[in-house]
Amino acid sequence: MQKPRLLWQIFPASLLITLGAMLAVTWYSSATIRSFYLQQMRSDIEARALLLEEKIIQLAAEDQKRLQDFCRRAGRRAATRITVVTADGTVLADSNENPAHMDNHAGRPELREALAGRTGSSLRFSKTLGQTMLYVAIPIQFLESPPEPCGFRCRPPRSTVSSHPSTPVFSWAACWWWCWPACSPSISPGGSAARWRI
Repeated sequence: MQKPRLLWQIFPASLLITLGAMLAVTWYSSATIRSFYLQQMRSDIEARALLLEEKIIQLAAEDQKRLQDFCRRAGRRAATRITVVTADGTVLADSNENPAHMDNHAGRPELREALAGRTGSSLRFSKTLGQTMLYVAIPIQFLESPPEPCGFRCRPPRSTVSSHPSTPVFSWAACWWWCWPACSPSISPGGSAARWRI
């Protein structure tokens, strides 16, 4: 019985090693880029919130209706949902909804952090929108005596988080381009496998 050529003895193992390396690089690069993307998004949302903070504090002390109108206008211009809550979690203003019809928000993870005096963020599935969303909340002090820590939350457009850069296709192509020469046979002019490059 004729023994299998060296090419077919080595090829399966080389192919498995190559595929394993491609899977590892794809997973790592995808996770790294997603983490960087979300961190950049958190920083961007926090910056938007800080820009609006002073005006919101001013309007909250003057007129709740004007605060609601401002949140609606600012939310449209910044393509960001804005929610302002009191220390007990009651929604004071919201750029998308009527605050009177909204549930208490004290239990939201990002607002729990804000009500404790820290910037908070939460990446979670929204049942209302049917997709994962990123929320960022900052603590604010209303002009009252004594001042109470309240929350000011922002959320990017609904498509932003779900449309984060996807890397698997690029990673697979890059890995294949890099690994294929290492496991492919060199073909002689006559068309037969003359040697194996490892």
